[in-house]
Amino acid sequence: MKKTLLLCGALLAFSATVASAAGLNLSWLDCGNNGVAARTFTCASNAGNNDMYASVVAPTTLTQFVGIDIVLELQTAGATLPAWWDLRSSGGCRNTSLTMASDMSASTSGGVGCVDFFQGGGGGGIGAYFVGFGGANRARIVAFWAVPEAGTLTPDETYMFRLRVNNARTVGTGACAGCADGACIVLNSLNLAQPAGVGDYFVSNAADRQHVTWQGGIPNCPGATPAKNATWGQVKSLYR
Repeated sequence: MKKTLLLCGALLAFSATVASAAGLNLSWLDCGNNGVAARTFTCASNAGNNDMYASVVAPTTLTQFVGIDIVLELQTAGATLPAWWDLRSSGGCRNTSLTMASDMSASTSGGVGCVDFFQGGGGGGIGAYFVGFGGANRARIVAFWAVPEAGTLTPDETYMFRLRVNNARTVGTGACAGCADGACIVLNSLNLAQPAGVGDYFVSNAADRQHVTWQGGIPNCPGATPAKNATWGQVKSLYR
């Protein structure tokens, strides 16, 4: 899996132009304004999923768009990150509960909420889940998605990826505490990548809303840590 992530990630370039007219959106259940900002759960079952949909309004038409580099931030209401939100693939209490995909089939609109560039295709995934990044009650998610052949990304609201948190190990034997704790999830940045020499676009501002809340959220949500452009070598070192 590590080798696959590195090979897919090598498609992306990082000499990015910061985009000022573009923007990010993050919603539960669907893309953009078709989704909702807040989600609550009774924490009484291990069944079901909680889907976040990320979209972007590009600053201009990208004629050789090949993929995205993704940074999200998570902060919870308590002093430390609860076990329910320890989603690390190695050593996390809920190590199989965080997944990523490019299809919109599970969205409330059935995939018509935004322009769907990837059409369920491409490849990539979650490269790292850093517990304690920026504070004891925080985590950072680093991921990417790419396509084997470049395409055209227009400056319309375009669906980028779905991040799914399932409800496994919420109750019963082996349950991970903290489902009821408030949380804020922020889509910190997307790097819209094109082949080397063409130029990337780094987007870190909101179009409408680049954060969602869980169980009522936290005060002063969002609480993103400012992101900056990175070289491929720096990002590659994050993937495990």
